[in-house]
Amino acid sequence: SHALWCCFLANPQNADISTVLGEDPLSSPFARALQHARHFVVIPNHRVSIYTRLWCVFEAHLALDLDLPVTLPTRTSYGS
Repeated sequence: SHALWCCFLANPQNADISTVLGEDPLSSPFARALQHARHFVVIPNHRVSIYTRLWCVFEAHLALDLDLPVTLPTRTSYGS
């Protein structure tokens, strides 16, 4: 079977997520899901660089530590 974890749908984006993360972010639901993943996809937006958000940087760091293949978009600009 296949599964897809959408962090922005699963974790509160504009609230205190400390109860979700617990004492150790490596034991959070996201980290546990990523530990079972076979691939990591980065989906940026055009308003704010995802790399200015600490959680996004942590996600990428964890994916790299887990030696997951990382897919980045090939298009570098947004527009019509």
